[in-house]
Amino acid sequence: MNMKYLSIILLIILLFVNNSVAQNGEKIIAKIGNKSISEREFISRIEFTPLPNRHAKNFHDELKIRFLYTLIAEKLLSLEAEFLGLDKEEIIAGALDLFLKMFARDELYKIEVKNKSQYYSDSLLTVYLSNATSILINVYSFRSYDQAELFSKSPLDKNNTGASNLITRGQTDTEYEDLLFNLKTGEYTTPIAAKDSFYLFQVVKKYFPIVTKTEGWENEYKRVEKAAAERGEKMRNDIYRKSILAQKKAEANAVLLKKLAQEINTLLEQSKDDKNTVHALSIIQLTKLEQQLTADANSVIIVIGNRKITVKEFLRFFRIETFFVNTVSYKSILSVLNSKTKKYIEYELFSEEAFKRGLQLTEDVKNNFLMWKENYQYNIMQSLLMDSISVVDEEINREFINRTKSKNPVTLVNIIEVLTNDLQIAEKVLNETSSVIDFHELAEKYSERASTKDKRGESGLFPAAKFGEVGRIAETMEIGDVYGPLKIEEGYLIFKLIEKIEKQDTLTVLSEAKKKSIETEIKFRKMRENLSEYTAGLAAKFGISINNEALEKITISTINSVVYKHMGFGGRILAVPLISINDDWVEQWKQKLNQ
Repeated sequence: MNMKYLSIILLIILLFVNNSVAQNGEKIIAKIGNKSISEREFISRIEFTPLPNRHAKNFHDELKIRFLYTLIAEKLLSLEAEFLGLDKEEIIAGALDLFLKMFARDELYKIEVKNKSQYYSDSLLTVYLSNATSILINVYSFRSYDQAELFSKSPLDKNNTGASNLITRGQTDTEYEDLLFNLKTGEYTTPIAAKDSFYLFQVVKKYFPIVTKTEGWENEYKRVEKAAAERGEKMRNDIYRKSILAQKKAEANAVLLKKLAQEINTLLEQSKDDKNTVHALSIIQLTKLEQQLTADANSVIIVIGNRKITVKEFLRFFRIETFFVNTVSYKSILSVLNSKTKKYIEYELFSEEAFKRGLQLTEDVKNNFLMWKENYQYNIMQSLLMDSISVVDEEINREFINRTKSKNPVTLVNIIEVLTNDLQIAEKVLNETSSVIDFHELAEKYSERASTKDKRGESGLFPAAKFGEVGRIAETMEIGDVYGPLKIEEGYLIFKLIEKIEKQDTLTVLSEAKKKSIETEIKFRKMRENLSEYTAGLAAKFGISINNEALEKITISTINSVVYKHMGFGGRILAVPLISINDDWVEQWKQKLNQ
């Protein structure tokens, strides 16, 4: 190493030591160009990101540094995206704008709903605490209203003994609950129609554990307090929502919505599988839809006050708001589209109010937006790298010949998978993997992929190199390990490795299927190689430094978990963006430093 290079390294270290604490007092774990990773950001990202081998504490030091390098790679590619001006391109800027609006809306919700709901919660809690918090009821069913009414006045039918149920405060719909809790012991409701029957509800007994301070009353108090808080927040939300939605008139172009529904129906019909329980519009299909509607791209589909929303702008909404139906039909698609349109209008009105107050400039909003922006730009850069890769027949033939001559075995893996578009389902699956439930049962119950549904979620043995990121991760796992959720084109994937073997590739004929398989493997391998080389170059370009002492002091949990956040005024998002380990570039970067 020459003296000039040594002096530069010493200067970087000195600068890092002097600037290892951010202006807001947060400890800095790493610096990447003009970006940094704080201790808080690192902990939140690693704790809410499922990672292989997390359960083994002896892997934690290695896992921390590998994950830090992964976050550094995210920052590097994000920096390059900004350097190239990608964040200014219309489609990307439009998608990022949706993220900013979402976080600004959430901040408005905290101010106007969360912080102003205490009065409503306290009022409800006062009522709940001074009355019964649980009631035992009998439920009776009848064929007609007259039979039910007659029974309530003179219960002579000894064969109709009813069914007993215990109802607690906060368990059911508020209106239904208030009706029951306001009854006296022994009193009946009026007959209630439901489907082809009429029902009577009778209060048999009331329980007052908090009033009487019976055993367990403290837990009952906490439960009732939580129910009052949630309902008080909902009451305040309903009041504020009405006040905002009443301010401006909004209209949608029915003709364009119907045309859009027809186009979506055509796309989903082409790709549907009747075994699937959910049919979602993928990003690829969304891009195709945008291309098919080029002629209508600038047509106005929604008017909110004086603001006009074009088809092009409206379609961007579905890049972060998944569009899916349970049945592929024009009628069901139009129904969902109308519902999404209503949601879009509401989101825009709340976002407009948030921006009017300057909430997009608050620290929480800026920090959350920056995290998701950097991750989005990181994924865009990877997609661009993938799109730039081509594989010619000569490469495929050469790879095939090398394999037939080579004695190196191929790694085959077998997984059980759960594919879902619903983050809540993903959370349920991860929570239930820690129980005694067979993962096959989870796949049968929750997975949306038709091709593996009949096999109880099993993929069967496949070459790890053939299935991109899924195969790469599965190859590093131990049998019995569970990984996920992994964000893929079709949704969120959680999978369990149940078999891994090394086997010699015995094929001697290059069939079309084998040719396609080798092409996929080469493309993914090239992608990993190009990404590593590109990231190493960016590390040299922008410069990075790591506070190893601070990193060593951080402890992480042994349990993988996925946490999603309910956003104010609707919507749900993961607590942090998902990211897979990406540290292949580190060795190349170190080699560049030593040159």
